[in-house]
Amino acid sequence: MRKILVNTLATTSAVLLITLIVGMIIHGRSILDLGGANIRVYFFFELLGVNFVAHFGLFFTRKFESKYVIFEFLLDLSFIIVVLLIYGAIFDQYTGRRWIFVIIATVIYSFMIFTNMVRERADDKKINEIIQKRKQKRSEKSPFVAS
Repeated sequence: MRKILVNTLATTSAVLLITLIVGMIIHGRSILDLGGANIRVYFFFELLGVNFVAHFGLFFTRKFESKYVIFEFLLDLSFIIVVLLIYGAIFDQYTGRRWIFVIIATVIYSFMIFTNMVRERADDKKINEIIQKRKQKRSEKSPFVAS
C-alpha cells in the first residue's frame, strides 16, 4: 500500500508539471500571465484521486502475466487511458481536447516504464555483485566446493 501511495504522489506531481507545460504551450503564454485562469483547488484533489485509482488498478493489472511484454504494457496503458477518460467525463475536464489526456498518459507511462527499467537494471547489478561475493567467500572457505 505504501508503494501505491508513493507512486500516486509521484505521478500526481508529474501530471501537474506536464499539465502546466502543455497549458503554456497551447495558450502560448507564461503561467504567470494567465491572470483570471486560475487552477481550481479541488482540481488537485481530483487529480490525486484519479492517480490513486489508476495505481490501485495497475496493482491488479500487473497480476495478469503474458508471454508478450508489449501486451502487458498496452493493457496498463489502456487501463490508464480509460480511467482518465472516465475521470474527464465525471469531473467535466474536457474542453474538446480529449487527445491531451491520451498524450499526457502516454508520456507519463513511458517515463514510468523507463525509470523502472533503469531501477531494475541497477537492482540486478547489485544482486549479481552479491552473488559473486558469496561465490568468492565459499571458494575461499573450502577449496573442494565447486563454483
